[in-house]
Amino acid sequence: MAGGPLAAKRESPITDTTAVQRGQNPGSYDVDLQLSQAGKSTTWRYTITKTTDRTKDLGHFIVNFANCGDQSPTIADIVSATVNGVEWLDQIAASEGNTGCDVDSANFVKFDNLPAADTYVIEFTLDGIYPRWTLQAG
Repeated sequence: MAGGPLAAKRESPITDTTAVQRGQNPGSYDVDLQLSQAGKSTTWRYTITKTTDRTKDLGHFIVNFANCGDQSPTIADIVSATVNGVEWLDQIAASEGNTGCDVDSANFVKFDNLPAADTYVIEFTLDGIYPRWTLQAG
């Protein structure tokens, strides 16, 4: 990534509980976020690693851009997207997933059909400069 990356390490118990039976422990993930800015673009790189052999594969990853009102980016601002180095732009959707809320919004971006992996590197580049606090993953 061009530019000096600003890194923030955060451990997070992100879990895909839709595939877990009641009472099961699905494991958890370590999440590392790196941000870099070059020219007039911002690149976000999430590295998500399973913490145990019980941890389930993700299946999907959702980013909520709607944290800064009208200043928030939308799915239309994504100029490139990869998962584990593979082009993924054709597999993202403006959706919050299957949570039962049925909210279709350009501010929710779902990286769908993630492959089985112990580590996921999800990277996307936005066509503008957006500070770290404007995005939140879930």
